Amino acid sequence: MVKVDSEIIATFGDWVVTDYGIECTYTNYFIAKERLPEPDWIHHVCQKTWVNKVDFENAFKHALDVHNVISHQKDHY
Repeated sequence: MVKVDSEIIATFGDWVVTDYGIECTYTNYFIAKERLPEPDWIHHVCQKTWVNKVDFENAFKHALDVHNVISHQKDHY
């Protein structure tokens, strides 16, 4: 398990939404909140064999809400 230094807001399996953005507790994989609006996060991350797609999608959607990010990915997985 990877140590998360940011404040954890919500947990979705191996993914946590933090004040930093989204972080994975299984690996050292993270997405800064400033990068959440970038296209194709759902597709990109869910291509990884170790990712639980449902957990990541839920974490991603929650991170968008928490960090007030508008993204076309929110409702179009």
